[in-house]
Amino acid sequence: MKVDRSLFHLFTGAIAASAVACVVKEYQPPPPPPPAPPPAAAQNAAQAQPGAKNAALPHLQPIHEGQASNNPPPPPHNGPTPSSPTSCLDQGSVAPPTCSASLTSSCSGNAFPMQRCQAYLQYFDPKVGANAVNCMNGLGANSCDAQHAYDCGKAALAQSCPDNTTTAQLCQIAAGPCKVAANDCVTMLSGLNSNGQDAVAQCVAGGCSAGLYSCIEGLGATSSKH
Repeated sequence: MKVDRSLFHLFTGAIAASAVACVVKEYQPPPPPPPAPPPAAAQNAAQAQPGAKNAALPHLQPIHEGQASNNPPPPPHNGPTPSSPTSCLDQGSVAPPTCSASLTSSCSGNAFPMQRCQAYLQYFDPKVGANAVNCMNGLGANSCDAQHAYDCGKAALAQSCPDNTTTAQLCQIAAGPCKVAANDCVTMLSGLNSNGQDAVAQCVAGGCSAGLYSCIEGLGATSSKH
C-alpha cells in the first residue's frame, strides 16, 4: 500500500503531540503545603494534647528576678503591735510626792496610814518610794486598811530593778533564819535604800521569825505591825 508522505507526517506529528501531552500531565508539580497555624492556635493545640508540658502554660512559668508577679500583695497586718516591756524602777532621783492629808483625816485620826506612807519615802529608793506613795494616795476609803497599805509597798518593791551588788550579802544571811529564796530576797530588798537595808539587817539578826517581808513591814512603825 502506498502511503502519502503528507499523511505520514501528519500522523506521526499527532502521535508525538499526544505523547508530549501525556508526559506533561504525568509530571505536574505537587500542590504547596498548608500554611503553618498562628502561635495562639499552636499553643491551644499543645494544651489540648494529653501530657502537655507545663511550659506551654504561661501562668506556670517561674518568676525571674526583676519580673513582676501577678499575685496580689498580702493584706496589711491589723493586729495589735507588741508593746515593749515596762522598764523597772531604778535608783535614779525623782521629786518625792507628798503623802495626802486624807490618809489621816479619813481614818478617824488613825496615824498608821500616814506613818506607812512616810516610811516608804524614808526607807525606799526615790522612784520606788514615789510609786508606793502614789499608790497610797489613790486608795481612798481603803487607805485605812493596813493590808492595802502594805500591798502598795510590796507592789512598788516588785517593780524595782534587781540589785545583786548591795543585796547579796544580806540575802545570804537572811536565807536561813527568814527561810527565803535568793531571788525572792533580791526582789524584796533591791528597792530599799541604805537606811532600809540596815534596818532589815537588824530585824534579820533578831530572828526574822515572821519572814523577811515582815521586817520590811516594820520599817518606821511605832505601833503594832499587821
